[in-house]
Amino acid sequence: ADELLRGLFLLSPLSTAQLEEALTLPLEALDHRIDRQVVEDMLETLSTTNGALPLLQFTAARLWEARDVEQRRIPWRAYEAIGGIVGALASHADEVVGALPGNQRRLARLLFARLVTPARTRAVVDLDDLVDIGAGKEVRAVLEHLTQARLLVVREREERPTVEIIHEALIRAWPTLGRWLDAEQDDRAFFA
Repeated sequence: ADELLRGLFLLSPLSTAQLEEALTLPLEALDHRIDRQVVEDMLETLSTTNGALPLLQFTAARLWEARDVEQRRIPWRAYEAIGGIVGALASHADEVVGALPGNQRRLARLLFARLVTPARTRAVVDLDDLVDIGAGKEVRAVLEHLTQARLLVVREREERPTVEIIHEALIRAWPTLGRWLDAEQDDRAFFA
């Protein structure tokens, strides 16, 4: 235990100022600029996010692809074109889920439905409860895939791992998830 603890470093989440630096300093090092409005919108969205740094990195990578190469700048229109953090995340979610084989896509749908409350907010669910929805090994593979793709986050809470959707905005802005939740609600009403 002593050997393990010597190499263990606990890092706290980044502050808003640190998130801003994580976004702007690499751009400045490459002699690029980013519109202030983009920075402010991203920081506002990330302020309510668990796991903000991976989401910032993901969105920044999409913005880099959409930058104005001639002006060496990331303009507001590029941010709008990718749909902001939420739109970039929604299109990414479609790509990630679409890449799964049929049965795993069905499991992903079930997982997302369990991770949303009836009021359509994020639910924090014990990992073990999610594994119970299907063949444990296959569910774990889907969970790993969705976590690696930064759609879900797994946390250790009181010695029990929990799972939640990376950002509340994904529930509101991902049309596929909205359709899944609507269908589930219709099914419940039909069988009630």
